[in-house]
Amino acid sequence: MRDERIPERMVDRAVTIWKRALANPIYRNTTPRDREHFQFEVLNAMTAALPKNNTPEVLERFGEALKDILTNGLMVTPDYGDRQPYQLRDRHLSVDYHPCRSLAAAAERAGLKMEFPIKTGMYIGDDHISFSMGYGEPRTYHYPLPDGRWFTSGLSGDPADSELLAAYVLEHGNLPFAKIDAA
Repeated sequence: MRDERIPERMVDRAVTIWKRALANPIYRNTTPRDREHFQFEVLNAMTAALPKNNTPEVLERFGEALKDILTNGLMVTPDYGDRQPYQLRDRHLSVDYHPCRSLAAAAERAGLKMEFPIKTGMYIGDDHISFSMGYGEPRTYHYPLPDGRWFTSGLSGDPADSELLAAYVLEHGNLPFAKIDAA
């Protein structure tokens, strides 16, 4: 049976990604084709203008709460039926129109009050993280490097290919679709 605990390095990176995303949220609830329609742009602008308290201090508390939830799980009582509470160990963190339970719990613990970026999703694997923010936006894949840095790319595929591309970027420098990130 697979150990459901998420490796600490992956938890730390996931927290960093969410803190960055919430510090500068992108509100995009439309496909690129729909963005030419005025009413969709007004909706996105109105969402961005809603009040928020995403200060560095609040986001730091959010990060601490999210790390605790990803590391230790979240006790959840189902909303339906006569079911017992259970420990949720969430590897999929998402926002459709509202944040998932883990993100909502971290925000509540931290006192974070804001609209989360709509149509945002993350998957935390043992060897990579994928993340996208906004409707129809491409995913970015994050791979840990042995020296503590991260290789990020918009390309997905076989892990061996990612290792080859990371080696190329390390030797030749960042590319428009692939880079080395220090943190």
